[in-house]
Amino acid sequence: MEEKKITGYPSIDMPQLKYYRSKPLREFDVNQTVYKLIKNANTYNLDYDSIGYLGERLSYEKLFNDADRVAKSFVSLGVKDGDVVPILTTNTPEVGKIGLALNKIGAVAKWVDLRCSEEELIHYFNVHDCKICVCFDKIIKNVEKIISETDINTVIVNKPSDSFSMPKRIGYDIITTLKEPSSIVPKDKKFITFAEFMDLGKNSDLNVVEASYEKDKPTLIVQSSGTTGMSKSIIHTDYSVNNSFKEWSYTDLPLHPGNSLLVTVPPFVAYGLIGSYFLSLSHGMRAELCPVIDATTVYDNLGNFDISFAAPLHYRYMREQIETKNNEDKIKALQSVKAFVTGGDKISESELIEIENLLKQYNCYVPLLNGYGNNEGLGAECVNPFLHNKFGSIGVPLPHNKFIAVDLNTGKELKYGEIGEICVNTETSFVEYTNNPEATSEIKKIHEDGKTWLHSGDLGYIDEDGYIFLKGRIRRVIIKAAFKISPDTIEKVICSHPAVKDCVTVGVNDPKDVSVPMSFIELKDEYKGKEEQIKEEIKEKCIKGLKNYEIPSYFEIIDSIPYTQNNKQDFRKLEQIGNDLIGSNTNEEVKKYIKK
Repeated sequence: MEEKKITGYPSIDMPQLKYYRSKPLREFDVNQTVYKLIKNANTYNLDYDSIGYLGERLSYEKLFNDADRVAKSFVSLGVKDGDVVPILTTNTPEVGKIGLALNKIGAVAKWVDLRCSEEELIHYFNVHDCKICVCFDKIIKNVEKIISETDINTVIVNKPSDSFSMPKRIGYDIITTLKEPSSIVPKDKKFITFAEFMDLGKNSDLNVVEASYEKDKPTLIVQSSGTTGMSKSIIHTDYSVNNSFKEWSYTDLPLHPGNSLLVTVPPFVAYGLIGSYFLSLSHGMRAELCPVIDATTVYDNLGNFDISFAAPLHYRYMREQIETKNNEDKIKALQSVKAFVTGGDKISESELIEIENLLKQYNCYVPLLNGYGNNEGLGAECVNPFLHNKFGSIGVPLPHNKFIAVDLNTGKELKYGEIGEICVNTETSFVEYTNNPEATSEIKKIHEDGKTWLHSGDLGYIDEDGYIFLKGRIRRVIIKAAFKISPDTIEKVICSHPAVKDCVTVGVNDPKDVSVPMSFIELKDEYKGKEEQIKEEIKEKCIKGLKNYEIPSYFEIIDSIPYTQNNKQDFRKLEQIGNDLIGSNTNEEVKKYIKK
């Protein structure tokens, strides 16, 4: 057989294919509704656990029966094919039931950040003329305040206890009512409990017409991170969602029926909803859920899952707890984990190595695999192979995805090792942002090859094996005296100091050079109290390891790096802090972050 010619262009050579299965774990027909795909995929798994939740288990048979009943309940309230239903809740079993039910009847599930402002709530409800919504009981008061400014006529309240057995539910609800009276369902006919909602679907004669599949029909809306203003509504189809399941099925991760995957990201983020929760269901696995999601989630649930899809902050916390607590039960539970996967924010090569070395000390020999994606591409577009993990990279493209780096000036594809904007061509691409064609056209572009590419805004390069390495954000590039500075280069040098836990470099206004780099540094606990000494050592490192113009003009020790609602480092907040510090206008919001 003639050897394949290497062109030097990743989109043509597709070097990532050597890391994937020749046949997927499961054959998926992507041209059907998500409801049908997941139901067909589990025809022989009905007695398997579909969901684990605070000690409760839900079989696939029970999940599908409940989803069909929820579909009847929605129809009884007048929800029809094409209607948009906003859902503001956390990871509960009801998320799976509601998602499948709305998909079955052809309605669009719009997953909204339950932490959004009242102004944003009004916008998200009204932009699609919504009449019915689902909300978590902890935010009832927020919805109650603004409901008169919308057309919402029914609010279905989802409580953490809705899927508990009856005795456990009664006990939980009594305690919650005493501790959190604000979560009590209002005495308003517009508000109904999930149990009352389910009762609406008891009528077996209710006619539920299963929606037909249309490739380009909107069926799902998730949110952008909202780092540049109000979050954008990102529209997806059954086709894009099903292709996400298909791509994962070619990886060498143990996504086998009967295994369990810990869901650590909320459902309004594609990485949580599609890339974790529904990915589990498509592969006959158990989605292990937690209603409260924070940095402790992975560590607290050791022993309850085989695989975790999480963010760097979860693994940083896990490492700290293992190092300091020496909890025998948690250490023993580590040995049952089959894979750790991370994404959603940067994690350094040194951190990955440190965490893996620590795990090995306790006989946990699984890799910590870094991946990458965005809500526009359904949360995961590349990941490190399980058996070929390359530290420092974000992995290789999922098998049918194409990644390229393009020249910022010409838009032409670059060869291996050349730095440009990372773009992806994928069948998991979104359709558009709701009512925002300008923003859609900025990220979704047709190239000379006639294909549509998503522009990430990230700088990076691709090596000859197909691995992608990020070098910072385009918008984060700092221009100092006509020199372009990558914050990533500075951060790598600073993070090599053993005392540094985390570091972010941003451009700040300066009277002399207009824009200069300022590095914010969070120290490990054991080094706190030695700030001035360490700051001088870091400066010396930068002098030796960076070009003269790259050396930060300012170094600031900070108590904690601020994060956005989507668990990403908040660059805009740090720019504000930096500019306030330089201008000696340190407000109270800034003071809580900086070291005294």
